[in-house]
Amino acid sequence: MKTTAPPDVPLSRLLEYHEPLLPDDSAAVALARLRAADAPALPVLDGGRPVGLVGERELLTARAGSAPGETCRHWLRHGATIRVGTTRAEAAAMLQRPDIDVLVVVDEREHYLGLLTRRRLLLSDDEQSRPHAFGGMATPIGVHLTDGHHRGGSGDVALLATGAYVFALALIAQGAAAVTLALLSRDPQGVLLSALSEPLSRRDAVPDAGWLLTVLPMPFFLLALRLSPLAGYHGAEHQAVHCVERGLPLNAANAALMPRPHPRCGTNLLLIASLIGLLAAALTGSLSPWLAVPAVAGLYWRVRLGRWLQQHCTTRPASPRQLNAAVAAAQLLLTRYRKNPHYRAGGLRRLWNRGVPQVVAGAALAGWAWSGLTHYLAGLIIGL
Repeated sequence: MKTTAPPDVPLSRLLEYHEPLLPDDSAAVALARLRAADAPALPVLDGGRPVGLVGERELLTARAGSAPGETCRHWLRHGATIRVGTTRAEAAAMLQRPDIDVLVVVDEREHYLGLLTRRRLLLSDDEQSRPHAFGGMATPIGVHLTDGHHRGGSGDVALLATGAYVFALALIAQGAAAVTLALLSRDPQGVLLSALSEPLSRRDAVPDAGWLLTVLPMPFFLLALRLSPLAGYHGAEHQAVHCVERGLPLNAANAALMPRPHPRCGTNLLLIASLIGLLAAALTGSLSPWLAVPAVAGLYWRVRLGRWLQQHCTTRPASPRQLNAAVAAAQLLLTRYRKNPHYRAGGLRRLWNRGVPQVVAGAALAGWAWSGLTHYLAGLIIGL
């Protein structure tokens, strides 16, 4: 039987994060988000701040009599907003009112943090016993999850292999870009040699292949990533995390219903870093100045672009095996957390638990091996 969560559970632990709507989103977009979120209504944000709610009731009204071109801004209804510091008792009192079906929780700057529903306030103690926030990394053979203090799933060897695996995908992308440019170039051999080894380019052994050799590998890398097992495990990782964060029973069937994009995915950070780097290179003259235009546009639409990249490039539908691996990793993490929920790892240990040093080390080792091989081949070819 469900019991009310204890009073000392912070309100922030009860939040469900659901992807919000924007004022210009259509009814079709709103309906798809509502289905994915399984929530009574979703907030509509303008500049990161909620300006109202749109739910199934509003969409029914819109379908019955909306004019062509109307969007979420035309169907808004007032939404009850509370600060994250509000007590559970106060939130429960508001949700007892028949005119309030969901509370929008914001931070001190009125920025959207998540939703609070009656269902979340009625969760059992065991369901509440989970880390406040956690995430992980996909590996070629499984999923690694951590809250910084506890971890579950794939270990350090798999994380090292992930770094080497991503480096190999980058090499494949570089090679595909070089072959493509060679087929379009008047000097195919020169382009291929320029892409083969950095020492050759530094010594002016062959002509520069141009700025395309810097930009073109990215779509090939995303294609190679999408086709790799890593993308399937990445999608499964997000789905398992969504399942836990929404308070659903943790199993492969529920995880399969979850969306693959996640707002805390590292894809979003890499996208922003790449766009800033592209903009800086365009402004400093390292690349074509015209590349500043797509860089600025990408930064403006970074949220939508990040979500699109996750959906179509960095994740793909997970196989049953991949979903089971992600669920098992989440279950192990939750088990370890519940055995010792007050354990706090030191700073270096938290960094290690995140898996970043292992992935970087794996990529560095692969890069060192490749650099040695290309220097050796360069010496054989041109006698360096």
